[in-house]
Amino acid sequence: MLESRYVLATMLLLAGVVAHEVLPTSVMPTP
Repeated sequence: MLESRYVLATMLLLAGVVAHEVLPTSVMPTP
């Protein structure tokens, strides 16, 4: 059951990285 939590966290982290790489900085300004 704990594995599903780790998988969800990993997918969310990967989604954030991909979004940060694809989206321009003007849309998602990050320091």
